[in-house]
Amino acid sequence: MNEKRPQAQQIYETLRERICLLDYAPGASLRERDLAVEFGVSRTPLRGVLQRLESDGLIRSRHGHGTFVTDIDLESLRDVYFLRMKLAELIGASGPLDPTRDTMDALDELAQRCRLATKPD
Repeated sequence: MNEKRPQAQQIYETLRERICLLDYAPGASLRERDLAVEFGVSRTPLRGVLQRLESDGLIRSRHGHGTFVTDIDLESLRDVYFLRMKLAELIGASGPLDPTRDTMDALDELAQRCRLATKPD
């Protein structure tokens, strides 16, 4: 693991990647105890990671039953993909707007005021 990132963040990213790449199949059980042993941490920081994954919608916890990888909702996934493709098309079709003379004058005035300021606030 990369030591530059906090350990909980590393665990979160590893578990998220495993879920997203289907290393953990939808419906698979995630056991806190096993994960804590694998990552060499106590269950306390691991619970924080699992809460974050649940907040992201990647897992669900059922009191008394355990923690499970969420099922894939193919219809929702299709809708999100469709929307992203349409947005990409619109972004590609639109170009940057040329700044107006008024905008350029306002920016020049602001730059001049910054150069003259002795005590910026």
